[in-house]
Amino acid sequence: MTDLHLALIAIGILLIVAVIAYNSWQERQLRRQANSLTTPEIDPLMEAGLTLRQRELEQAVPLAGLSDVHESLSAHDDALAEADFEEYVSEPVKRGSKVATPAQPVDVPEFSELPVQLAPDLPAEPAVSAAHTVKPDAKAVSKPISEPVAASGSAPDPRPAAEPEAQALEPQIPATPALKPSSDISAPEPLPAGIDPRIDLIAQLQFASMDAQQLQDFMQQLTDIEKPLLVYGRGRNTDWQLLHRDTRAQGLQQLACALQLADRSGVISTALLQRFQLLINSLSNSLDAKLQWLPAVANEAGHAEIMHHAQALDAFCVEVDQMISLHLVPSSTLLGSKLRGLAEASGLSLQPDGKFHWQDAAGQTQFLLQSESGTPFDNETMRTVIVRGLLLKLDIPHVSDSLEVFNRMILLARQMETALGAHLVDDQQRPLSEAQIDKIRVQLKALHNKMLARGITPGSALAHRLFS
Repeated sequence: MTDLHLALIAIGILLIVAVIAYNSWQERQLRRQANSLTTPEIDPLMEAGLTLRQRELEQAVPLAGLSDVHESLSAHDDALAEADFEEYVSEPVKRGSKVATPAQPVDVPEFSELPVQLAPDLPAEPAVSAAHTVKPDAKAVSKPISEPVAASGSAPDPRPAAEPEAQALEPQIPATPALKPSSDISAPEPLPAGIDPRIDLIAQLQFASMDAQQLQDFMQQLTDIEKPLLVYGRGRNTDWQLLHRDTRAQGLQQLACALQLADRSGVISTALLQRFQLLINSLSNSLDAKLQWLPAVANEAGHAEIMHHAQALDAFCVEVDQMISLHLVPSSTLLGSKLRGLAEASGLSLQPDGKFHWQDAAGQTQFLLQSESGTPFDNETMRTVIVRGLLLKLDIPHVSDSLEVFNRMILLARQMETALGAHLVDDQQRPLSEAQIDKIRVQLKALHNKMLARGITPGSALAHRLFS
């Protein structure tokens, strides 16, 4: 073996030792960096302490609303909701035919605590002008919602009631007599499962008998009331049954008529409220019935007190009726067939409305995946359609756990980012960061708690009725 060979072997050994030493040094450096970066992670869904608030303020990044940011949440019960962060909950749901104007929330005590008398100069119309794309059903009596309502045992909001600002209200209610109560009101009968005095004005009538023609005439008179209206009836020792215009029930001895005071089309009008009360009073007189109203204050007070309660309900709806929208923009051509395969593999299903729905075990829609243009997807064209953009939507009041559903929606969005080569962006086409997503989580928690404090359980049948 020559000297050259020995030199080459020595050089090779030195190189191997040098590589091993360098790798060991680099591994130690990376381990030190990882240890310095590892900090206790705060769960934005569960922690409500000051630490999260400080982190939010330090990481605050301006975001021009996910979709027409309406206004910051006002006067939240929870300290987190009072943090100075940008409004990330996208697009407050529109109510009625006009764009809703911001208003101070009106919090009122439970019905048993409402004052019996009301100052004569109380304005009639609501402080909140409501706007929503959903139009009221003029034939609501023929399309009742018969889903049972789960009663909530949440405590009333302990904060003092705030009166609506007088300058934002419409002209005053004309002086009207109090609602006609029975002269001998006994303990209220159990209500049908589909109605609730928290959102309905309910008239309970007890009478000796009512023939089929009287019932049909009464139901016909109710058809021009353009608010959701449910009518239940029952005879002696029978269960409540939902009545329609064409119902020809026999042997009825009790009626329960429930007029919903507010929904996404806005608050009930004074004229509509008066018409309903006159129809009920007229029927009660013709049947010589015992009449009782719920909420109980309606038995002593006039129309103004009921309108005050309806205004407070509508103001609450305006405050919490929000929708989350996330935008996914493909970086290259996206065929419908590829989208459908990924959506179905993720647990979504294409429904007749042309949107992919993610549903819970009970079949209730939790969030939607749709074309950003609004064009419905179709079974026949999904193979060839080219998708320019996608929209994930979460209707907050309609789901029981908006935080969990939102996390599931974010997980799907991240999976689609990878699988489809798409980008998750806001309305200004800017990437949506994790810090911004955490802010949405904080707002969702605040909205959820506010609904519970009002006694409206998110995702319940009662919430679906109120936010429809």
